[in-house]
Amino acid sequence: MNLPLVIANWKMNIPYFDEKDPKEDFEWAMHWKHIQHWFFKFHSTIKDYQWNRGVVDEYLCTPFGIAPPLTSVHTCEENNGSDEVSPGSYINVSIGFQDVSSHRSGARTGEMSASMLAGYLLRDDYSFCIIGHSERREFQKETDEVISEKLKRLLETDIVPVVCIGETLKDFEKGLTKEILKNQIDVIFNSLESDKNIILAYEPVWAIGSGKPAVPTDVNEIHKFIKDTVQSCAKITDINVLYGGSVNAENSKSFFEQKYIDGALVGGASLDPVEFGKICINYIHQMETQE
Repeated sequence: MNLPLVIANWKMNIPYFDEKDPKEDFEWAMHWKHIQHWFFKFHSTIKDYQWNRGVVDEYLCTPFGIAPPLTSVHTCEENNGSDEVSPGSYINVSIGFQDVSSHRSGARTGEMSASMLAGYLLRDDYSFCIIGHSERREFQKETDEVISEKLKRLLETDIVPVVCIGETLKDFEKGLTKEILKNQIDVIFNSLESDKNIILAYEPVWAIGSGKPAVPTDVNEIHKFIKDTVQSCAKITDINVLYGGSVNAENSKSFFEQKYIDGALVGGASLDPVEFGKICINYIHQMETQE
């Protein structure tokens, strides 16, 4: 399976659809049904695209991922590419996590270590973990030093880190974007050496959930700056940089066309399986165009 380069971050949400079955009024049953419905609609959207291209039996090494709430990970695994949800599906999705502890073990009530997450999945698929998300920086007051430790813990496992960085609206308006990003990168990646896959996600905080994404050409320039800056302070074999900030089916194509934008971290739009499917189709189309 390819690296997850178009990632759905469900945050503390479960996809909802308006089809209530009076026989299934228990919360756990509806929880399962909602996720099963999400996968069915997502797979159907991708398969329709395959069918229209005349590709029916081709396996898609789909570089897509979903980071659900931890309590929904196993439900997502069981519905991911299952015959019940999508008979004959040639699509598979990486299932990942939304956070990890910066500690290996100890008296850390409520936290999950990287080794715990690595053993949590039912299958041995490629997994990933988001760290440093802007919401955790804001609400949990996470620092770059803490995020650096989380990165090290993930690199001790087979879980792919997805490291989020980005500037606030105040920083952006002052023209401090590159300075802020460089400071974050210098701390998080200081003297790091690794031949494992590492993904970064550029999140301009002012664009998240605003419906006003950054200009694609501007983001492309920032992504190049991020890659160059990481390589200047760390020895990392390969880096992919995703864009996260009000990405949807309508604007994702313009982002994927840019040379240094390797994918997307999708928030609210990912709760709609058709919308997220269309974003993934835009990514597939762009990859095919480059071949």
